[in-house]
Amino acid sequence: MQVSGKVVVVTGGANGIGKAMCEAFHRAGAAKVVVADIDPAGSRAVATPIGGAAFKCDVGKEKDILHVIEETENQFGPIALFCSMPASAAASIRCRPTPAEPPTNPGRGAGPFT
Repeated sequence: MQVSGKVVVVTGGANGIGKAMCEAFHRAGAAKVVVADIDPAGSRAVATPIGGAAFKCDVGKEKDILHVIEETENQFGPIALFCSMPASAAASIRCRPTPAEPPTNPGRGAGPFT
């Protein structure tokens, strides 16, 4: 998708993949990158150098998401792309079982993706 001249929102944008996406959208010419995260200081730290906007947002609370959408559209125009990268989802992903767990697919290997 071409984001040049468009408004982009990234939740979970204060670090990790979300932060990298914010920076990439800025380099690609987005008119405004909105960095929404549960960590307001982290949101500001990412948004400030890219000329973006920072919002505190807990994606587990619908009212927070609706607030980000409403304020973004009021201040910057329609949202062209909304990327949801909540850190809690990334933290819950495991790439291999713990030693106490049996392999998920014993016939094909020890990892859940093998």
